[in-house]
Amino acid sequence: MNPLTRRDFLAASAALALSPRLSAQPQADDLTLWYDKPAAQWVDALPIGNGRLGAMVYGGGEDGSAAKETIQFNEDTLWSGKPVDGNNKEAPQYLASIRKAVLEEQDYQKADHLCQKMQGLFAEAYQPLANLRVEFSHAGAVKNYRRELNLDTACARTTYSVGPVHFERQAWVSAPQQVIAFRATASAPGQLACSISLDSLLQKSLSSPAAGRLLLSGKAAAHIAGAGHPGGENLSFTRTKLAKACTSRRCWRSAPREANWRQVLITSVSRALRLSLSS
Repeated sequence: MNPLTRRDFLAASAALALSPRLSAQPQADDLTLWYDKPAAQWVDALPIGNGRLGAMVYGGGEDGSAAKETIQFNEDTLWSGKPVDGNNKEAPQYLASIRKAVLEEQDYQKADHLCQKMQGLFAEAYQPLANLRVEFSHAGAVKNYRRELNLDTACARTTYSVGPVHFERQAWVSAPQQVIAFRATASAPGQLACSISLDSLLQKSLSSPAAGRLLLSGKAAAHIAGAGHPGGENLSFTRTKLAKACTSRRCWRSAPREANWRQVLITSVSRALRLSLSS
């Protein structure tokens, strides 16, 4: 057999690159994960995020009802505890003993015990931020249900029909606006009625700083997880065709800025509500 020359290799690579089968663009369905029922547990929900904010979209309620929506969301700085120096100042004094146990004595159990004396503090626990719950009122049974995640647009979408009316829900996370957005529509006017609520497992308080706004504020536990008090106030929408909700979170460690965080949060969400999906 003649050896493959560099020229032959380049010619074969070019032919493969130009092959219609290999060069064809992926179809829309190839970039979409879809399911015919709501998520039954967290691992079945669809993830969306922008690097700082993240959410798991269930496409239904925790009871499996397609007429509800559950969105659990997180933020990257929400950990229990506070910034501390986790270095073990006494660790260097054990290094020589560990080397001796391994290299000279070959007593690995002793070395492992000594290694534990070099360890610093354990990390704190990453905390779940909150749950956004939306409950819709429908006059009939849900049919033709589908939930999906488009990997190209990073948008989670749920569609179904009740009688002749088609309903659609969308959830996405905007990087420019730094918000998690939720949008619900009906194909006919006056067919969309829902209530929106927020709850959290963390210690928190819930208020309504303005009409059509819910504000969830609180803090993570000093260590591991704190006891939460789920529940809260609701926003209600009746006889509408379109409903939108946005959520955001700010976490600042510098005390001088804390007094203004509520207004900054309200302003960013209000601005995001005026934008389209492409934003």
